[in-house]
Amino acid sequence: MLPDSMDVLDGDALIKKYADSFGADLDVIRDDKEIMEIRKARAEAMARKEQVEQAAQMAKMTGDMGKPVDPSSPLAQVEDQARQSL
Repeated sequence: MLPDSMDVLDGDALIKKYADSFGADLDVIRDDKEIMEIRKARAEAMARKEQVEQAAQMAKMTGDMGKPVDPSSPLAQVEDQARQSL
């Protein structure tokens, strides 16, 4: 299914009408306020997860920055040249 095609239908309304057409008990259908609360909580949880993942990546990057420079690396050569020019 193409992602844009999902914009055509109101999925919530479609499910409610479908359930109603079969005589589903309305007690099993959440009201709009409850649906919004669930979706908001899900979005917040996803945002927190992304923040934790980003923080872990940053911690790894900054942790690598504290390691000594490998003496055979090009960076070590540049560092040596800089020290000699002082």
